[in-house]
This record gives sequence, C-alpha cells and structure tokens, in this order.
Amino acid sequence: MFIGGFQKNTLIDFPGEIASLVFTQGCNFRCPYCHNPLLVPMATPGHKNQVLSKYPVLSQDRELSKEPVSSQDRELSKEPVSSQNRFLPKERCLHLEPVDEQEILSFLKKRRGLIDGVAITGGEPTLQEDIDDFCFKVKNLGFKVKLDTNGSRPHVIANLLKRKLVDFVAMDVKSGIEGYRYLGPGNLNISEITRSIGLIIDLAPSHEFRTTCVRPFVTPSTMDEILDMIQGASSYVLQHFSPNAEILDPDFFKNNSQGYLQKSSQEYLKNSSQGYLKNTSQGYLKNSFQGYPRDHGSIQLCIEEEIDIFQGMARQRGVPCTVR
Repeated sequence: MFIGGFQKNTLIDFPGEIASLVFTQGCNFRCPYCHNPLLVPMATPGHKNQVLSKYPVLSQDRELSKEPVSSQDRELSKEPVSSQNRFLPKERCLHLEPVDEQEILSFLKKRRGLIDGVAITGGEPTLQEDIDDFCFKVKNLGFKVKLDTNGSRPHVIANLLKRKLVDFVAMDVKSGIEGYRYLGPGNLNISEITRSIGLIIDLAPSHEFRTTCVRPFVTPSTMDEILDMIQGASSYVLQHFSPNAEILDPDFFKNNSQGYLQKSSQEYLKNSSQGYLKNTSQGYLKNSFQGYPRDHGSIQLCIEEEIDIFQGMARQRGVPCTVR
C-alpha cells in the first residue's frame, strides 16, 4: 500500500479511541477545498523513493494522473475530472517521502495496549489495491480499524465489511447528485455513491456520514438530496471548514466578488427557515462563477445560521445530526 503520511497518535480521528493515523496517497476526487492537497496525486507502489516530481496539471484535456494505484482504476484515472471542472491548481513541486508499511506495522507492535486502533484516511484509501491486506495485518495485531472514504468504490467497501476488516466507516457525502459532477471523476456513476451509503448503513459495525459545509456544493436544496441519500444513518456530521488551511485550489475562496453576508445570507435568512428552503429550491448549478456552479451568487463557507438550518432539516428527517 502506498502511504503518503503517518501520525503516531490522534484523539480525534477515531471516535472513542486513541489511534494512529495512516494517510494513503492518491485521490480520484478534486474537491477545491481539500485540505490534504499533497495527498491528491496518484502514485504507484513502484515509486518508492519519489512520489511525483511535479504536481500534474489537472485540466480537462490532460490525464488525471500518471498511473493509478490499482490496475482496476486505469481507465478512471485517465478520465478527466469533469468537463465542468476549472478549480484546478497550478503546477507545484512535491517533496514527499513515502512511509514504509513495515515501519508502521513495527511501530504498532510496540504500541499494543497504548493505542486502540488505526484510522486510514487519504487521499482515498479504497484506491489502494492491497487495502484489505493492510487492514488484515492491522486487525491481526489486535487493533481496531477505521476507514475514511468518499464512497466511490463500493465493491472495495463491501469486501472490507464482509470480511470484517473494518470496525468504523466514515464517509464524506460531498453534495447533491448534480454537485458530484464537479467534484468526482468524469465517469463517476452516482449509484456507486448511493450503493456505498447503503452498504455502510447495513453492514458497518459503526458509521458516520460527514458533509463539509461549503457553497455552492452545500445549499438547502442539495441538503435535501443528501438527506434522501443517507436516510437510515445513525450518525451525520456537518463540518465547518477553515479556509486558512492549505487547500487544493487556493483561489477557491478568493473568487467571491461581493460580500456574502451583505448579499446572499442576509437576504434569505430574514425569512423563516421554511421560506428559506422554498427560495433556494430552484436554480442550483444554473449559473457559474469562473467555472464553479453557483447558487445565489456566492462561493463561500456556509455561515452558522445556514448550518443550523441544515441540522434542523436532518433532525426533521429523523437523522441524528451534530455540528463539528
């Protein structure tokens, strides 16, 4: 498994457990607000001493990456993210040193009784063709395993769950159906996302679904779609996001030409939450702002009042929802 980073101890990434954190290299999504941009480029296990000398230019007329981690993802990795995608970083150099899997396993052996589990995040861990082997080794050492995923590879999730190789699955639900066109690979079938959600609800010993509240991907209209998709979930988390972190597209939060609070939010939040939902139920993705879909003219973090509305929507649907 190609590992791009390792954190020895974490108290926040595995609910209820003291854990180590493994970062896999490579992701098939291109979320502009991603806070792990150096983990996005794909790399193969053959690149032992160097990841990628240059960050690939992710444009609609170039390949997504040099080589996918898994041979099954060969075609997916060559597919443009989306013809609509323009939130693309400029070239940059990477100086990542891969972490040897055996070093991590050796560390874990010495930490038996001191930590409870291992959280595997990314990147997108399910792109790793030997993710099941790694989970088996970690479980064999007596540790619990948590998997973070975007849900794009349900067959991998199903295999891990049926073999009881993971104890907790956290899945990011990015947006409504239309929004995934702008975030996922060009050939992404939304049914893969919904299938993963169903598998996790039905088979995971514990689970959590998460949504990072960033416009235009999260609005009242898309929240309706998200809640439809995760109906039956036992835990749903709405996540704040800080734009102060390094992100995949540094210009993402700079393209807002007018004050969000002065225009969009105050105009719509002056209504009742029911009226707010009615006012925002139409027109998602009809307009664009420098390549981004736009709902009511703003590329911005969702404000507290909006997140409160989203939480209320979830609770009305019977979905346990917290804000983080």
